[in-house]
Amino acid sequence: AHAMGLQIEREITDTTFNYKVHFTDSKALVHIGIVSVDNDITFTTYAWQWLDLKKPVVTHSTHKGYKTQVNNLIALLNLKLRDIKPAHIRGIIKHFTDNGRSPKTIKNNVSMAHNIFLQAMEDGLITMNPCDGVKLPKQVKTPPDPFSLEEMLMILEASKEQCPQLTAFFAIGFFTGIRTGEIMALTWEDIDLNRHKIMVSKTMTEGQLKLTTKTGVNHENDIIKELDPYL
Repeated sequence: AHAMGLQIEREITDTTFNYKVHFTDSKALVHIGIVSVDNDITFTTYAWQWLDLKKPVVTHSTHKGYKTQVNNLIALLNLKLRDIKPAHIRGIIKHFTDNGRSPKTIKNNVSMAHNIFLQAMEDGLITMNPCDGVKLPKQVKTPPDPFSLEEMLMILEASKEQCPQLTAFFAIGFFTGIRTGEIMALTWEDIDLNRHKIMVSKTMTEGQLKLTTKTGVNHENDIIKELDPYL
């Protein structure tokens, strides 16, 4: 908190202070005019405001996913915020279902709408969240179908012949469980053959290197004997 206070003081002095960057969910955003309090505001306008406030505090890939979902929603909710009812949300679910969207995709989009309406409630623009109580399609989880050891070895041998530069990539994925983006961010300096360890401290997302893992926690992975020949 002390460090944040010093940073804010520097930004105020430099005239670069942006309230919404530091206090994204503050109700004061309404009072200082960053978020509209117009009772006739449309869902489209408010959703874009909500998305704009999220940009400084989420990753590039997360914001890109949010933008896709907001685009999906505004195409179906061309109404004033205060006029949207649970029936409209059920209509969205039906539209997505009729167009072959998966239950997971439907859930993600409705969850996005729920968060936007929740913020609108906090801003005093609506009194109820139209997503509350709306039944979502059941998600049927498909059981995983991993490669067998024999299949993995066949793939690695084919890779050594056809694309040897990717063999280590495939092998690390097969024998460590490290996330794909984290494998893409690895350099040879992260691989300690003497200690038989791989240090994971960064990830690659949307072609951008992020100097932290997905969970924000660095970790070491063992180089097991099956992986060793491919490094």
